[in-house]
Amino acid sequence: MRQRWPAPTLLLVSVLLVYLATAGGHLYSPDEEVMCRVTESLVHGRLAIEPLSGFGTQTGRGGLEYAQYGLGNSIASIPFRALGPLFAAVWPGDELPEILSTSSIVNAQRYRYPTANDYARRFAVSHMNTVVALLQIWVLFLFALALTGHQWIGVTVGILYAFATQAWPHSKTFFSEPLATLSLTTGAYLVWTGVQRRSMIRLWFAGAALGWALLTRLDSVLALPGLALMFYLLLCRPEPADHDEERRRLGATHAHMAIAVPLLIAMAVILGLNMYKFGGPLSTGYADQPEGFQFNASLLESLPGFLWSPGRSIFMHSPPVLLGVIGFVALVRQDRALGLGVLGAFLGTLLVQAMWQNWSGGWDWGPRHIYSLIAWSMIPLAALLGERSFLSRRVGVALCAVVGLLGILVQLIAISQNPIEFHSIQFTPHMENGMLTAPRAMIQAQMRGERMPEGNDLMWHRAYLPWSGYPEMWREGIHDLFWLRWWQWRRAQGSAEDE
Repeated sequence: MRQRWPAPTLLLVSVLLVYLATAGGHLYSPDEEVMCRVTESLVHGRLAIEPLSGFGTQTGRGGLEYAQYGLGNSIASIPFRALGPLFAAVWPGDELPEILSTSSIVNAQRYRYPTANDYARRFAVSHMNTVVALLQIWVLFLFALALTGHQWIGVTVGILYAFATQAWPHSKTFFSEPLATLSLTTGAYLVWTGVQRRSMIRLWFAGAALGWALLTRLDSVLALPGLALMFYLLLCRPEPADHDEERRRLGATHAHMAIAVPLLIAMAVILGLNMYKFGGPLSTGYADQPEGFQFNASLLESLPGFLWSPGRSIFMHSPPVLLGVIGFVALVRQDRALGLGVLGAFLGTLLVQAMWQNWSGGWDWGPRHIYSLIAWSMIPLAALLGERSFLSRRVGVALCAVVGLLGILVQLIAISQNPIEFHSIQFTPHMENGMLTAPRAMIQAQMRGERMPEGNDLMWHRAYLPWSGYPEMWREGIHDLFWLRWWQWRRAQGSAEDE
């Protein structure tokens, strides 16, 4: 295996530059705002936060409001928040708020903070998932390199993940799914290589990564049964001839302890935080859900929705995932433990999330609740391109080129707009040309002589979805590209000075 390190380095630098160039520079959803407020509180030694209209928090200890989300994302963003003063110096005064504002009353309301420093800190925090995406690409590259021995396959997988999947639009957000997914896949890689190399250090860090995934998002637990299956299948592999029975037994015991100890510490921290904030170890703060905390959705509705509905199809929003699903055959053939483990994590996440009563999620682009499936699918995709695959190299490369080009076109639509603003314009009364206007979806439905679809039914009506709505907003001059806004703002400033 020849080392050509410039190739992956150039990949990461290219991804970084493209992601920075297409960044939004702000937070999007109330979820992100709540997690950012937790970051602010942690910096000042507190856990309680200023409530956001009752969203995402619950009253707890001392009558204060505490976030229902895990601390992992908020803790990880502290170094990014520290860069806030740097950006405040780059755009002094009210320059940053003016750049981020648009002619839409939606943005003007959503991005209104007390001081310019608040904008600067959120600008910095909003870039955290760019770094998370780079680390995720590196982990997938390491998987591909270990599976195939070819760096070009690792680079190909990295390109597909970076530019042809939801990883690109999610790099603009402060959602917690990317960090949780990175922690899970890192843990999986360290388990896979740690057992094979009999490295207790790798297994300890594997447990720490998986524990951080739980601390970031509780639903990360859905992937753990699959990873446990991989762990035990690896332990059951025949040992080399020079390993006697006693050494094998002690190695298995140490392997369990190496993974379990950091995992148990993370679980203890989670339970302790629940006790501190809400008075009970199992009180997560989600009791305020108006629809309840239930897994009662019909799989006959949700699975087709996740697979081929225009609003939530993982294949439509991240086309390379389809090749990854096909690649599970090649992965299981090549490495049974890894293949079955990743498949277990993939299916466990998909099936349980499909049973969640709000499976379609909120106002996001694509299926955010099953975001981790994108990264899991890149591992079998690497095996599909390897020499031991059932596909020839030429066919595999051709398929990657087709889905890659399609995926890039999809993501160019995705990165152009703020999904929250689209939802507000499309489905709520808003201001246009100084007048209060009915939701565009309602107007469209009236013109078609039909009832406007609602809830999960909306996911099947392409005409009301971002596929057509985002390009329409772009034609109206509405977009979510910070540096284009900066250029437009500078041009407007220059025109004002000339007058």
